[in-house]
Amino acid sequence: MTDKENALNYLKHLPYEREPDLTQLSMMGPSELVTILDIPVRERPMTSSGYDIFGVHWSKTEGTSHRTPDQKPVYDDITEWREQVRFPDIEKFEWEDLIEAARHVDRENKLIGVVMYNGPFERTTMLTSFEDCLLNLIMEPEDFADLIGAIADYKIRLIHKIWDCAQPDFYTIHDDWGTQMSTFMSPDLWREVVKPHTQRIYDAIHSHGAIIVQHSCGAITPLIGDMVEMGADAWDGQDNCNDFPALKQQFGDRL
Repeated sequence: MTDKENALNYLKHLPYEREPDLTQLSMMGPSELVTILDIPVRERPMTSSGYDIFGVHWSKTEGTSHRTPDQKPVYDDITEWREQVRFPDIEKFEWEDLIEAARHVDRENKLIGVVMYNGPFERTTMLTSFEDCLLNLIMEPEDFADLIGAIADYKIRLIHKIWDCAQPDFYTIHDDWGTQMSTFMSPDLWREVVKPHTQRIYDAIHSHGAIIVQHSCGAITPLIGDMVEMGADAWDGQDNCNDFPALKQQFGDRL
């Protein structure tokens, strides 16, 4: 069994020979087992200042970048987001580099993956201030859910386009759902607003036979059972605010 076959079996809960090193499933960087391919859609400038594809400005910080505070929001009224938020046309991006990069990967021995930053909830926090985002979620949950749904529609188009170009083994979805103390919203509200559209993203990935790696920081233990039910294959989370041994005992045969 090759290292790749062993890793795929491990992720799919099939018989495997040794626990693989999968630390690169959600991070950019060199790995003997994993190759992360760059996609041409600029969801965020990773190590520089500048604008992303939604017109949000990011500022360089130590080793990474973050949304620039106090900038003009993309939308200023959640009930009017349909008139104010413009989604990128993914067909206008240069996809040839991704196609060419995928051609040169040793597919027999390497896992190929892509990292999709700013998942549906994270993107809503970028389009306005984080405080206003959470207020919008509470005060206008239907409009907020529609916005997340539109973001998910865009992500699904992107998932299919990436598959056409590169056929990755896995997609890593970045969408933080909590602070170091708790989920950003009540689990019930998350299930009402975020979960259905995240499920559609999962279904799109699984329609290609690819693996889902959900990156989500924060104390999101109450949501892990939902992730398993939805079909997440792996979770990249934080062990300093979640009880990993307990979660592994409960869900380790499925996640």
